[in-house]
Amino acid sequence: FLRQAALGPPPALRDPVLVIGGGNGAIDAARWVARRGGAVTVVYRRDRGEMPAYEEEVAAAGREGVKFRFRAQPLSLHPGDDGRLGRIRFAETDPVGCSPDGRRQFEVVKDSILDLPAGSAILAVGQVSEASIWADQLGLKGPLTPDGSGCLLPGLYAAGDLVTGPATVV
Repeated sequence: FLRQAALGPPPALRDPVLVIGGGNGAIDAARWVARRGGAVTVVYRRDRGEMPAYEEEVAAAGREGVKFRFRAQPLSLHPGDDGRLGRIRFAETDPVGCSPDGRRQFEVVKDSILDLPAGSAILAVGQVSEASIWADQLGLKGPLTPDGSGCLLPGLYAAGDLVTGPATVV
């Protein structure tokens, strides 16, 4: 989505737009929609404090008209009368403890259904690098570990999230 938004032609969207996710990619997509006059809501399964997106970006999105709905886990897509996307069904979530990495965990609240109207949806739910695939293809044992100049093998360099793991954009 962001690639097409940057390079064109602009993605064709119908209001309201729901962006599902809480990372920087979700916020970037929502701000792009808002800047073009679209009605957009970011829906995230945890609280605002657990969003991995940069706080200053989230605040700026709010100033630009992006709305937020927290503690909602997507369940299913539903068509409208015209056969196109009409709504997305969510379940509300509640905190239930912490995961091994220290982040609060949320679980679906039984029988808590929330339907939100949606003309378009942008899924921005997670980042995964293909470091292990590259390591396998290159016959390397373990993670990609380039030297100080970024050289992985003679003539082959690796850097950024592919080496360090997901952080902002893989």
